[in-house]
Amino acid sequence: MKTHLSSRKRSGQLSSRQPRSKTPRPITALTPRDCWPAALEEIGRRRTAPQATYRVQLHAGFRFLDAQAIVPYLAGLGISDCSASPYLKAAPGSTHGYDITDHGMLNPEVGTADEHSSWLTALRDHGLGLLLDVVPNHMGILGNENPWWNDVLENGQASPYARYFDIDWAAPTRPENRGRVLLPFLGDLFGEILEQVELRLGRDGGAFHVQYHEHRFPLHPKSYRTILEPALQPISAAPGAEHEAALEYQSVLTAIRNLPEHTESSPQRVVERHRERLHEEGLAAQTVGWDEIEPVLRDKLARQTHDEREQDSPSLYVVVEKILGMTRSFRATGVLMAHRGMRP
Repeated sequence: MKTHLSSRKRSGQLSSRQPRSKTPRPITALTPRDCWPAALEEIGRRRTAPQATYRVQLHAGFRFLDAQAIVPYLAGLGISDCSASPYLKAAPGSTHGYDITDHGMLNPEVGTADEHSSWLTALRDHGLGLLLDVVPNHMGILGNENPWWNDVLENGQASPYARYFDIDWAAPTRPENRGRVLLPFLGDLFGEILEQVELRLGRDGGAFHVQYHEHRFPLHPKSYRTILEPALQPISAAPGAEHEAALEYQSVLTAIRNLPEHTESSPQRVVERHRERLHEEGLAAQTVGWDEIEPVLRDKLARQTHDEREQDSPSLYVVVEKILGMTRSFRATGVLMAHRGMRP
């Protein structure tokens, strides 16, 4: 085999290797998309099914800090994962956590965000995982704690949360009740309830509601006209039609009249309805002249209530729980899970 050398090497003039530059090579910045494959691979490597779980029932009597205190004990038992009951904001006094009222908040009765983070750090430091119990269709609607439900009661189909609830808006047989939510909360006949004056009108800031014992139900904003319009003339006559309070009062009524109907469900109309809800801000901010307005309103409401009584008008590691019934079989559930990429 012939070896070809350069002319300089043949003549014995071998050149020495040039020293490498000490200037570091530029590093190409990685984007999140570049990191995804490696991140997914790492998640898949670490993902394991729980070997032994321990259930903790979180409530006011057993909080995040209480759960954190038993982490070393659980690790000593050989527990691989802590299984927690739901701990998003639930109805006051809830001991199970399934009656969630706000999916965007931790349950304040269970602890703070810092206490929650401290618990998670303790689990991680002891090599324990955490299993979350999530039931999306479980919510609490009693009282006045659930903002989504209150928005539906106030705005009907025009609420952005209307599709979150399984409501058949066409179910009532009486035409005047269609498009409304019927709630069986009265303890007696409607006429008897009115006679006992158990339904009371209240105002919270710029919004009106009906109070029935511990229950509070927001009024449909367009119905505010029934409350406010009868008082317009006396209010204008007292301080004068050009008085700042009277003018503000008139602008609030105009905004209420222009609200889209509660049966509107198109996204554009829903957005418009909520954009036009400035009447609540107007009522809440109206302090000038309210001393003159409120007595007139109280007098009008008292007369109206009396008249109504007289008329008597009407990768995670995911476990899916499936409750089987007469029309559901293990086979059908297995087919559904396989379709979703789950393993029965």
